[in-house]
Amino acid sequence: MPRVVAAWLRCYVMVNVVYFLTGGMWAYYVYVCWGDKFFAPGNMPALKDMGEQIKVHTALCAEYCVILHTTAK
Repeated sequence: MPRVVAAWLRCYVMVNVVYFLTGGMWAYYVYVCWGDKFFAPGNMPALKDMGEQIKVHTALCAEYCVILHTTAK
């Protein structure tokens, strides 16, 4: 595997790991633990809304990793 591809893949995997770990913890605490304090009754975002956010992340994550890899010194 070329060095550039290996570096990009490592960055891509780590960005996804950090995103899903921190996003998962945030979603758990905001929606499950303290959802009644942050959202009015019936105003909590649906799973569909969270899925849309995940789709946006995964669509743009590859380009973000390219930018991180090319600008790092």
